[in-house]
Formats: sequence, structure tokens, C-alpha cells
Amino acid sequence: MTTTLPRKVAVIGAGDIGCGWAALCASAGWPVTIYDTNARVAERAFHEVPRRARALVALDRATQGIVERGLLEYRQGRSLLQAVQDADWVIEAISEDLLAKQKLLEAIESRAWRAKARCCRRRRAGWHRTTCSAACGASSAASWRTRSIRPS
Repeated sequence: MTTTLPRKVAVIGAGDIGCGWAALCASAGWPVTIYDTNARVAERAFHEVPRRARALVALDRATQGIVERGLLEYRQGRSLLQAVQDADWVIEAISEDLLAKQKLLEAIESRAWRAKARCCRRRRAGWHRTTCSAACGASSAASWRTRSIRPS
């Protein structure tokens, strides 16, 4: 069994749980983009995630070099689209509000479809980029997650 590591992880929601996930992913050396609609929360997270990731080194739960590699590619998303664009993994970490989660996943899904449409136009025009591959595969996963939490 071959495990493919993510080229980018997007964490949507920059509260305590989102910061924890972002720090854990960064401590594995993965590029992470964190996004929150609340600018104050996002700014706090931008400083909190590196602190938490480095704390894992102090606890012997992570290696300094790998953590620093992950933090070199740690970004604060300026929009939902920018955060999820080219992400192999999207971690939803917003408040426990079913309607808000449904809206968020629908927004992610619509952005994935738009990215896929752009990718298809590029392919037809003959200048498809290799970075489009993440967008091409993103819509099916987002669609499945959106449907899975809808109340029956």
C-alpha cells in the first residue's frame, strides 16, 4: 500500500481546533494554509500555529528540521478560494453548527468546480498546467463530504 502525502493542506477555521490541526500538519513537514473569516482569529492563528508546532519538538513529538520545513510553507489564506486552491486535503474546523458546515462545504465545492472548469478550458486551449491536477480531483471529494452531512 502506497500512501501519497499531501502537497498542500488547507485548514478552514482558525480557532483552537484549526490551530491544532495546522500545527500537526506543519510538524509533519506539509505545506499548510489556514483560513478564517474573522481577521482577528486568523491573525492570532498565524502566530499560534508556529508556536504549537515548535512545542511538539520540545515534547519530542516532532523533528526540528521537518517542523521548520513545514513552517517555511505555512500561509494565511486571504480568501476561501486561495486557501483551498491546489489543496490535496481540506480540514474543516469551524464551529459545531450544521448549517454553517453545510454552507462552507458547498462553498468549497463550488470553488472546486470553478477551478475544474478553468482547468478544462486550459486543457482545451492546449496549455493545461500540472498544478491543475489538484483542482481536477478536488470536486468529487468536496461533493461527497457535502452530501454526507446533510440531514435526511
